Amino acid sequence: MIQKLIVTNVAALKKKYGAAGLKLIQKALARLVAADALRGLTTRIEAVDNPTRSAPKVTIIGNQRQVKATIDKLFTAHGSPDYLLILGGPDVIPHQLLENPLFSPPDDIDRNVPSDLPYACSAPFSTKIPDFIGPTRVVGRLPDVVGSRKVADLVALIDGATTFSGTPGKTSLVLSADEWAGASRANVRLAFGALPRRAIEMVPPKSPPWSSAQLAHPLHFINCHGDVKTPMFFGSSTANYPTALEASGVVGKVTRGSVITAECCYGAQLYKPTKAKPLSIPETYLSQGAAGFCGSSNIAYGSDSASGRCAADILCVEFVKAVLAKASLGRALLEARIKFIKSTGSVADPADEKTLGQFMLLGDPSTRPFGAGLEAPEPRSVTRGFAKALAAVAPMAPADHRAGRKALEQAGDEIARTKPFAERVKGAAKSTRGPIPGGKTLIFRVVRPAAAAQPKAKTRGARAARSSADQPTEQIQVTFITSADAPRARSALRGGAKAAAPRGNQRRIPYTKAVITRTRGAEVLSSRRIVSK
Repeated sequence: MIQKLIVTNVAALKKKYGAAGLKLIQKALARLVAADALRGLTTRIEAVDNPTRSAPKVTIIGNQRQVKATIDKLFTAHGSPDYLLILGGPDVIPHQLLENPLFSPPDDIDRNVPSDLPYACSAPFSTKIPDFIGPTRVVGRLPDVVGSRKVADLVALIDGATTFSGTPGKTSLVLSADEWAGASRANVRLAFGALPRRAIEMVPPKSPPWSSAQLAHPLHFINCHGDVKTPMFFGSSTANYPTALEASGVVGKVTRGSVITAECCYGAQLYKPTKAKPLSIPETYLSQGAAGFCGSSNIAYGSDSASGRCAADILCVEFVKAVLAKASLGRALLEARIKFIKSTGSVADPADEKTLGQFMLLGDPSTRPFGAGLEAPEPRSVTRGFAKALAAVAPMAPADHRAGRKALEQAGDEIARTKPFAERVKGAAKSTRGPIPGGKTLIFRVVRPAAAAQPKAKTRGARAARSSADQPTEQIQVTFITSADAPRARSALRGGAKAAAPRGNQRRIPYTKAVITRTRGAEVLSSRRIVSK
């Protein structure tokens, strides 16, 4: 039995870094395996292109179906390890591209959702997010840079996980677009607690550069705008999206072991950097010694008010809460995913589905920011400083760990078997007229899972089945509010006077607003507003 499984593609690494580079990576991984042993973790490395345990061989580097099948087989064959670490960016181990239920240009331009969620589920390959609505595995990705030839950068990331000995403190830097002040204040209060009081840097009026002292806080929570393949986050749309954070601005100022949580659109997007678009914000944080980054692969949604908290607001808050409660980074994301889906009420709507699919962990999932491992055996062949840090950690009892992990797995199984979800009705988009000016309205039917009386092995994660008990009159409608109409629509929703037109949007950052309404016949069951981050 092993506790941690590392999966990568040796052929892909050799193609990027050459034979000499591959040897350096393998030596770094051997150091990580040795350090894990001192933390009480038995770690195994598997190459999907040359796997053991009779797992199918991946013959095409980017073949998502092959990679998913091989990882699933290895995970089961190794006894369902506590942690699954994906080593490499999407050109080594691909993201699974899931269908975006909200795809509707120009409002939501994401055709697919690049996702690591399927690797956290036992359900077989699929492109449907609801097929993976009940995650049960603890998963994280330690990414190298897409298209990079600099093997030293990947070796440094692996060595950072190897020598990690705790996050130094719980102070925080919180950045927010000022139009989301209400939601951000509520998020911070729920994530960190009321005391000590935590200041929020609102953008505007605040702006970078942030001081070394501010960026040295080991916990960063960011609720700002993001854009595709852009190493920057932005402030309020009503002030022409001023810069809130640049990747270059954190270089040399990040505390080793920091944990970053970002609600922003494209917050954790991994792309090939160019001279025009340098290294992404999450990869810059990791290169500077951050332990983990939780963020979204593409357009994410949340609320602009405290009372309307939803989607990214909830998932990111639950992630931070779990980290502060001494969970590993991977377990923190699994807990956040499960608690988020439970928070959605009786049905997971399309925005809920996209949120579940798009948020991922960049970092070693076994890393415990406020506790280095399950046990604290006597360190042997490590540096004196590392040994001292490990010895100071209060270990988690293995029995408590196993019980907690079993409870999470059972919760994920239960969600997969019972959670109703939204399924888009093809060809049902329509233009709208009325009190809420907008673009198209997308129509979704509510699908309930097949009868739970079937054997669990057949129903676990399998969302293809449809129950005859579905209620055909129950629908979910997503009405997009176009950019030009957004101020007037927001005023109509709040019952206020007509709002003034915003200042010019020179940056042209995508900013989508929508109203999600659930109905049964002529009865409105619920309605809420979402905004893209």
